[in-house]
Amino acid sequence: MRGVLFLLFAAAMLNGYSQIYSDAVRIEVGFNKTTSLVFPSVIVSIDRGSNEIIVQKSGENILKVKAAGDSLKETNLTVVTADGKLFSFLVNYNANPQHLSVYLGSTTNLKPENKLSGVCEKVLKLKPNLVGLQYASGKMSLKLLGWYVRGAQLFCKLKIENRSQIGYDIDQLKFYIRDNNTLKRTASQEIILRPAHLQGDTGTIKGKSGRIWIVAMEKFTIPDDKHFAVEILERNGGRHLYLKTYNRQLMLAKEF
Repeated sequence: MRGVLFLLFAAAMLNGYSQIYSDAVRIEVGFNKTTSLVFPSVIVSIDRGSNEIIVQKSGENILKVKAAGDSLKETNLTVVTADGKLFSFLVNYNANPQHLSVYLGSTTNLKPENKLSGVCEKVLKLKPNLVGLQYASGKMSLKLLGWYVRGAQLFCKLKIENRSQIGYDIDQLKFYIRDNNTLKRTASQEIILRPAHLQGDTGTIKGKSGRIWIVAMEKFTIPDDKHFAVEILERNGGRHLYLKTYNRQLMLAKEF
């Protein structure tokens, strides 16, 4: 009887593994061609089964995938989105992938962000209204070009530049309201701000290049003893950036 139960249990487990395996989406990637995966919600986590594939976010819900070489063996890729969904992929090499764009369900959850995306495009065309606000480290610089406001939304225009020949891989990009006295900083004196939308590629900043980001957030003001901070940490590097701005600059926000 125990033997029969064990066989039934093993069969159930194998069936479960088979179901998980069959649920994985098969995609092809090339070395000279990029495969784009379009998700129905914001990407919050990416896990590669192998360093032989290269992944890069484009916007909030698009992931670009390609092979690091032409000898890629089958591997997997796992992506988690903000609506709690988990997507599993089996990745194989093909110099000429059959599908270069893969759409993964409805993008209903992105409609509010798409509206903000259009507004961010307008902000992108506006002239800078701040000068001299920047932080530099290791031939990297981060500049605050301006604050803008529309209704209940604030928009921050940032410019990041890489003046070196070495690419800058972003590990973390965070926004805070922090206490001015760093010696007394505690968790209670630090507020993490989560953007409603971030327009612009937050992947690798190639050598001798730069890009502009538009960050949309719910409107706020900054207490006199605090500052707004943008913090960027370099993956496997030390060129960390920390840009501060105060309420007096925020009060110059341009309405549009």
